Parts: sequence; C-alpha cells; structure tokens
Amino acid sequence: MWDYIVDILPGLPTSLSLTFVALFVAFTLSVLMTFILALKVPVISPIVKVYIT
Repeated sequence: MWDYIVDILPGLPTSLSLTFVALFVAFTLSVLMTFILALKVPVISPIVKVYIT
C-alpha cells in the first residue's frame, strides 16, 4: 500500500481544491435557499421547498 503513495500524492491538491469548491458552492446555495424560505418569496419559495424535499 505504501508503494502507491508516490502515485497518489500528486493528485491530492486537485482533490482538495475540488472538495473545497464543492463545499463553498453547497454552503452558498444552502444559505441562499434559507433566506428565500425565510423571506417567503412568492414565486421561488415553493420551488425551493420542492428541491429540498
């Protein structure tokens, strides 16, 4: 197993950057959807409810 570490390590920065980008996008969308539900935007709020459930 330790023999493969040399092959795996070059891809680590790419994996970590993709992970953090995905977390940032998911957090941003969740905060945006929370504000939409809290403000009860007439047109978008039902769409967000359907997406969440």
